[in-house]
Amino acid sequence: MFGLEELPDVIPVFPLTRALLLPKSQLYLNIFEPRYLEMVEHAREGQGVIGMIQPLPMEGVGPAGLALDNIGRGPETPPLYGSGCLGMISSFEQTKDGQVTLMLTGLSRFDVVEELPQRHLYRELRVSYDNYTEDCGAPPRSPDIDRYRLEGLLLKSLEARGLSADWGDFFEQAEDEVLINELAKYCVTSSGEAQAVLEARSLKDRFDLMVNLLEINLADPSGSADKHYH
Repeated sequence: MFGLEELPDVIPVFPLTRALLLPKSQLYLNIFEPRYLEMVEHAREGQGVIGMIQPLPMEGVGPAGLALDNIGRGPETPPLYGSGCLGMISSFEQTKDGQVTLMLTGLSRFDVVEELPQRHLYRELRVSYDNYTEDCGAPPRSPDIDRYRLEGLLLKSLEARGLSADWGDFFEQAEDEVLINELAKYCVTSSGEAQAVLEARSLKDRFDLMVNLLEINLADPSGSADKHYH
């Protein structure tokens, strides 16, 4: 448990398409670009946190849209969605060739207030957590969350993609928030779906959306191209 007031309002961010991090879930990352190696180094020297956020799809953006703007964004720094999730570096390993493997554990979602003028190789945002007070803690179990319905749909979805999973006692023992947020990544097939799951206000809203996405994608497996849910 923590209070939102403990979280920094200026954070480094790692823009990555379909990288879905949610509170109390985990995300493994392999870092090799110099700008993000610098970001990890600075994060570890500071509060140990990194924001995950998706870049907006660039379809239909002409050359003018790719020109540098007043904070130095260009083709290498595309516009971002308006919300993401802050993660704490919970494991770190550096390889002999200088690459970094780390795990982020989700703390809280955030809304973007503004992007700061670029002073490092990586990007920084000023953010607000005001809309996500629920991320600080949720009840362990809710009668509104039918975990076994979710399990059945997930297994069918994985099977349709030629995959399988063995969650052991996870479905039985995990708290609702941990269960829903950790399994969300298996329910999305596009950046639009990932963003919709991230932005779902309550845990019940997120559960309902995940079930809906699984049912839609099972009914129409060909409809997995990038879509938007705004």
